Amino acid sequence: MRIDSQDTLLGVPILMVRALLRRSMSYGGAISERLARRTLKLGPERTREILDELVRQGCYEAGENHLGEPYWENTIQGNTLALATAAKLVKRETADWALAEFLTRVLEVNRNPNYLFKVTRVVLFGSYLEDTQRLDFVELAIETASKIDSPDQREALYLERRQASQRNFKDFMEYLGWPLIEVWRFLKSRSRIISLYDYRSEEKYLQTVKTRQIDLKTLAGLPDTEELHPRTV
Repeated sequence: MRIDSQDTLLGVPILMVRALLRRSMSYGGAISERLARRTLKLGPERTREILDELVRQGCYEAGENHLGEPYWENTIQGNTLALATAAKLVKRETADWALAEFLTRVLEVNRNPNYLFKVTRVVLFGSYLEDTQRLDFVELAIETASKIDSPDQREALYLERRQASQRNFKDFMEYLGWPLIEVWRFLKSRSRIISLYDYRSEEKYLQTVKTRQIDLKTLAGLPDTEELHPRTV
């Protein structure tokens, strides 16, 4: 998704709104009103106006936590806005290159025994499927599964993988989730063109839009990326 940096939402700069959605993404996909006020630097009434408008536009879903306190949870549309860019569009050939590199990484994940999760589904959606020669992102939803069937063996190998990373984990959740997190990071590989989503979280939304599922059995026949289009922006 591409945005104009000069746009506003109810008078609030769109880049500030994007920062709000990014903040909620970083907090597990949801945000409290207090944190929203701190992010937007607005009072309670104006903050609630923005939150309500984002709910109306389908970027947030309003709910309550176990204490009955209100919170706002990102939808896939909200995540799309959170990841939106104000940078220029890229050529179709550049998007093709990025997709081919991504699929090569999927093949590497599934073949390499050091990765303890595999990719079981890849679904394309968004502007890549439109008849246009310039686009913003290659939007992909992926489904993953553990490669290890035995629960006991799985936990032992997960522990080995965490230790082998020699990382200083930022929190316990990153520590627990590292075997899967590293797969997602490798698949993304800091590409600004690849926009990656969890298929199971977004399945309902994907049923409402145009999609194309990639046959993973064909990945073994992928050409080397240098045989594709040259890198152009």
